[in-house]
Amino acid sequence: MKTKTKLNIVILLCFVLVTSLICSICIGVSAQSDFDKTVAFSDSYVVGSKVPIPQARIMYDGNALATTNKVICPNGDEFVGETFTIQNKGTHKVVYQAQKPDGETITQTFEFDAYYQLYSVGKKASATPYYGASTKYGGAIKNRDGIVVSLASGDKFTWGEIIDLRGKTAKDHIVELYVTPNTLGIADAAKICIVLTDIYDPNNYVTIEVKKTTAVAVGAQWAEIASYVTAGATGQVQLGMRCDQAESAMKEPVWYEGVLYGREIGNKMGTEIDYLSLPGTPKYVQGDASSISEEHFVQNPETLTISMDVSKNTVYAGSISKHLDNDKNLVDKTTGDVLVADLDAEECFDTLWGGFTTGEVYMSIVGKEYLSSSLNFVLTQVNGKSVTAEMENNQVDDKEPPSMTVNAPAIIPQAVVGQPYKLFDATAYDVYDG
Repeated sequence: MKTKTKLNIVILLCFVLVTSLICSICIGVSAQSDFDKTVAFSDSYVVGSKVPIPQARIMYDGNALATTNKVICPNGDEFVGETFTIQNKGTHKVVYQAQKPDGETITQTFEFDAYYQLYSVGKKASATPYYGASTKYGGAIKNRDGIVVSLASGDKFTWGEIIDLRGKTAKDHIVELYVTPNTLGIADAAKICIVLTDIYDPNNYVTIEVKKTTAVAVGAQWAEIASYVTAGATGQVQLGMRCDQAESAMKEPVWYEGVLYGREIGNKMGTEIDYLSLPGTPKYVQGDASSISEEHFVQNPETLTISMDVSKNTVYAGSISKHLDNDKNLVDKTTGDVLVADLDAEECFDTLWGGFTTGEVYMSIVGKEYLSSSLNFVLTQVNGKSVTAEMENNQVDDKEPPSMTVNAPAIIPQAVVGQPYKLFDATAYDVYDG
């Protein structure tokens, strides 16, 4: 009898356990939350992008709960609204929350990264720049890959990485590029301007203008194989130094560091850089126009070089080029780094320039006096580094740590045990994020 009673008790307990388990499962199923599956974000965005933050619905036990959302920035700032403008690089979180009837909070979180573009243009009319080979002339330019740019009139190409000019000399090229005109032999624009802007003061900048030469007579082919370069900082006129002329031909001659230079000030001319053609004139034997050949150009496009020594505030330009000699042999015609201007020398300018804050700058490139629908060129080197396939992702590799300034007195006061001690004020600054 006792055995039968125990058996009944065990069966009853099993029944209770199974019933409880089934009830628990039922309760769990009926009380599940379901997030709005139409909400989605990209894995990454460019700093400055406007990101829509959609309203979302969280369902719980078959009922729609009142939902809030916010964006949490990498620096801890929070944003609430319909459209979020990205201000900083790094990981951002979009957090949706709702409260269940029992007061418990349900949370759904999305994450995306933000980055600075390494290179960009400002207008949709310009083609998106990319790393690779130029497709001009049927893709005939070989082994000269770089950042390919096609810039609409009025637009600007921007290099997003900070260029540090401290310790650099004339031999350290800020940029190297070659032109790829829409029509070979006809310049896309009369001027290409490289602008270096102080990262701490946007009103402090240096503009370097590369100018198409103008033939003085019909058929003067020499004028198509050279360019003029001038430079000037904020508040200065454009100026180019020349020592390639006879003294009698020099304009406003001055002695500078023991050399007699002419000064081309505010005109169409400037420092002459041979074998650098904005029309992209095919290579030919000097004085023999019949030898002009597109093939020679696409095999060895001429490369412009720009450099600056901020310890002297001097600007330099040059070309890397190979041309045919009179025997039609390809020979090196690289000019070297030619002085364009000394921006704080009285021999050059009436208004002297005080220099950049630290020597750290942003670089941009614009065209002036367009002669075609777009200005086309390929960058092969920036900031002394060759452009490589690693730059294809178009993201700035920010390795610059923030700096911190602590406003502490020269003599730090001693602390007293048990007494309050004032902490010093401090500020931090990041060159990219501010």
